[in-house]
Amino acid sequence: MIDSFNNLNTLSRVSIIVTVYNRVAFLRAALTSALAESLPPCEVLVMDDGSDTEQAAEIAAIVAEFDQVKLTRLERNGGVSAARNYGVGLATGDYLLFLDDDDLLEEHFLKVAVSYLEQHSTVDVFISKTTLLAERSSARFERLRRYYTYIQQRDHFKSANHPAYFLIYCPAIHSMVFRKGTFQQHRFPEDLTYGEDRYLLMHMRSEGVTFHSADVVGGRYRIHEQEPPLVVRQLTFIQKLERSGWLRGPFEKAYLHLLEAYFLLKAGQWFKALGAGLYVLRSPRVMGEAVIAFVRSRF
Repeated sequence: MIDSFNNLNTLSRVSIIVTVYNRVAFLRAALTSALAESLPPCEVLVMDDGSDTEQAAEIAAIVAEFDQVKLTRLERNGGVSAARNYGVGLATGDYLLFLDDDDLLEEHFLKVAVSYLEQHSTVDVFISKTTLLAERSSARFERLRRYYTYIQQRDHFKSANHPAYFLIYCPAIHSMVFRKGTFQQHRFPEDLTYGEDRYLLMHMRSEGVTFHSADVVGGRYRIHEQEPPLVVRQLTFIQKLERSGWLRGPFEKAYLHLLEAYFLLKAGQWFKALGAGLYVLRSPRVMGEAVIAFVRSRF
């Protein structure tokens, strides 16, 4: 497959923006995967989002191991959206890829993505598949893996205009390559600390940005065993998106409330989850899809 890209313009410039905050355990592997691309990025920009002094020194030491990587240390922790937006302002490439410090890229992802984008000028964002990576094997990870595999198989090749595409499926941010021009009018929402990817992508979609989903695996998304409580941040995302005016019809609203019910159930807020679930019941199709996905994640 890769041989078919021999005519790729090797001058195509990709900037990889890596965000990190107070975590060093996976950064070296993330940077190694970025620099191992068969179409090398023109730059890898590490945004240290105001890490504490000790962790900042460790991050700087890791970055110093790579001649091609540039480090920018932000004065204060402003969140992943602010760090990514700052990186966008520094980037010199024609294309952008956002990589979290704990995720990995597959070797030929940039080559495949940039080749497609250069041959299809009307496409703004190239979307690949991703696989899940576990810190260690566990029953929780296996449930997540089964669920994500099912949802990816079900939704990946649907149009980005499908109500479930960004709300339920939402490909990982590192599985996308963006034309830099898409960020002339758009930025990650800095008031969100959860769902910033979904919000940005739905904003882009509402303003005519075009997407292409490809049958290629672009990276690996790491699942952590211990995750902080998220429900307040998750509900802030739900409320902001509901007020945005970007939801298209009753099906998309039903998917949004399905997501809300899921967040509330995970937080043990059963009564509130029931309220969100009652809205979903207005759409038997959406509720049926949710039941099937739940069953597939368990068996």
